Amino acid sequence: MTNQLALFEAPAPVAAGRPCMGAALPPAKRAPRTRLARIGEDLDRAARLIAEHGLSPDSCAEPPPAPTGTGARSRQPEHGALHPVGAIFLAAHAAETPRKPVEDPVRAGAAADRVWARCDEALRYLADRLDPALGRGAVERIAGWVAQPGTGLQEVLAELTRAAHKARPLPKVPIGYVEFNPKRHGPEGYDWIVVASSGGKDSQAMLDEVVRSTDAAGVPRERIVVVHNDLDVTDSGESVEWPGTMELAREQAEHYGLRFVTLRRPQGGLWRQLFQRRMWPSSSARWCTSDQKSAQALKLLTALVKESRRAGVRGRPVRILYCLGLRAQESAGRARKAPIAVDRSASNGQRTVVRWHPIHDWSERQVWERIAETGVRYHSAYDAGMERLSCSLCVLSSGKDLVCAARLRRPLAVEYAGAESEIGHRFQDKRSMAEVLAEADRLNAAEGELRWERGDALRRHVGEEAAAAYLALAA
Repeated sequence: MTNQLALFEAPAPVAAGRPCMGAALPPAKRAPRTRLARIGEDLDRAARLIAEHGLSPDSCAEPPPAPTGTGARSRQPEHGALHPVGAIFLAAHAAETPRKPVEDPVRAGAAADRVWARCDEALRYLADRLDPALGRGAVERIAGWVAQPGTGLQEVLAELTRAAHKARPLPKVPIGYVEFNPKRHGPEGYDWIVVASSGGKDSQAMLDEVVRSTDAAGVPRERIVVVHNDLDVTDSGESVEWPGTMELAREQAEHYGLRFVTLRRPQGGLWRQLFQRRMWPSSSARWCTSDQKSAQALKLLTALVKESRRAGVRGRPVRILYCLGLRAQESAGRARKAPIAVDRSASNGQRTVVRWHPIHDWSERQVWERIAETGVRYHSAYDAGMERLSCSLCVLSSGKDLVCAARLRRPLAVEYAGAESEIGHRFQDKRSMAEVLAEADRLNAAEGELRWERGDALRRHVGEEAAAAYLALAA
């Protein structure tokens, strides 16, 4: 059987000098397809390149030089000098990247940035392989070994070999994608914990659960950011969301002493986008979520990464735990979602984003029980009869909720009915907004306007005793 240690042994140095970006990489030794094979091949190729050019890991820890003849300097990302262990992968990647003449300085800098991003991903890959064997912080400890006087590449690779014997199998593509196992990391493993809050009941219960989990893990609350997406107003100034929702979300965040951020789409809110698209969103085309919420959240994540870099987080992607109050009970689609998973569409070389649904397996009753237990204020629309709190008139709402909302906010319903007629697109396949408005008017005429008391939502869902205890606590 192939000696696995041989895969990590570097040949004797040959010619000294800085590596050429177009240098040919000697073929790596092949090994049987064992769990060590991929990491062995990667490190073996890196060791050969470094030895060939007489390099140490530290000598590679500078930004790659700009392509000759362009007059441009390579742009170095904010996180500064590369981690010494990452420098091994930088050298290996540089040798595999043919140098091409680049006339455009901007393109030259962008190419350098991509190399650095790949190196960040390489570090994550290495850490994910070795953390199970050496415990958390393995890469940092390896960096300490590299930095010790007299420690050569031979010793470092031998240490990696010992750790790799305990590492789990590797994926087919070790570099160039985000590899992260969130189930192995508690809340303390993240630089930021972002909580998306609509101000509704699920967001409220989820926020409390996140705070309890992070407090138990010893995570400082300064790492938690609560974000709310403001969907703006109609032409007449009617709020698309329930009045006071943004203020309520802020109040709930401040109850726990958390940082609060409001996001808005610069090109306009939901009402403006409706007339740009000339169609309502739907369950199969949820541009209200993708454009008004998700796309804006990505900008916040970018800002948090920059904040972490300024604070000294370097040598790896910034880890962000993104929390959402989705529940499996709400729909079949949400039931199929994993409670926790890497969000590859939001992750890149600078950040790894993990989506967490803390209350995914909760029932509606459990949500209201938690709210009753905390005493934190919830929106009065629930007391008036609403079952969910998103947009006041949401295309995904039930007929009952739509009629209830139209009774409570008739001016908004009238404006929606006018928009429906103007764009020529039905509000829902099942019902038009004109039909919803007509039913709301009929009920108001027959029964009068809706009336309710504080705590009615709790009385419906968890009983009079729990409602009384909540009201006493809230007072």
